[in-house]
Amino acid sequence: LAYLHIPFCHRVCPYCSFYKHTPGATPIGRFIDALGEEARRRIAEVEVKPRTIYLGGGTPSMLSPGHLRKLFGSLHEAMDFHTLDEVTLEANPATFDVAKAALFRELGVTRVSLGIQSFAPHVLATLGREHDPEQAAESVRILRDAGMAEVNIDLMFSIPGQGAGDWMETLERTVSLEPDHISAYNLTYEEDTEFFESLRRGEMREDE
Repeated sequence: LAYLHIPFCHRVCPYCSFYKHTPGATPIGRFIDALGEEARRRIAEVEVKPRTIYLGGGTPSMLSPGHLRKLFGSLHEAMDFHTLDEVTLEANPATFDVAKAALFRELGVTRVSLGIQSFAPHVLATLGREHDPEQAAESVRILRDAGMAEVNIDLMFSIPGQGAGDWMETLERTVSLEPDHISAYNLTYEEDTEFFESLRRGEMREDE
């Protein structure tokens, strides 16, 4: 597995503890150049080549078409994509359209992992997500129409204000979209997040 971390997000979600920041402090173009060079060198050094590439974040799908082409150009130089079992790209439904979905396929992405998290509007607001339920559903259709081989949907539960009905509705709507895989994560309060600070102040509580 070759994992490439893309640490950029349009805005930082209050529950996320992964290394990330909004664009501005770090020139994205220079970062992509450096990441591509590091990937080429590291892959050239190993005897056993990766069978899977995973681009996580952050929000890899927010990269511009130019930056995506440059990064994947470096990866294609480093290895033969025909020998890979899978190329996964994490995506936010609010960060791509029909043209960019087609670009994902053109560049060799075989699996997109969609950070939908919920189909309840008030839960999405609590999580600080950029998309709405309809945009989330449409993103799955866009990927299917683009010929994406596999689509995964990420969901979260145990979110403040999320009732059993909200969770059931989210599960039913997710299943109706017929994704190839569903990942469901229990919310945890990680240090260095807004949610953790709210928990410490007593504004939120955990109930095992």
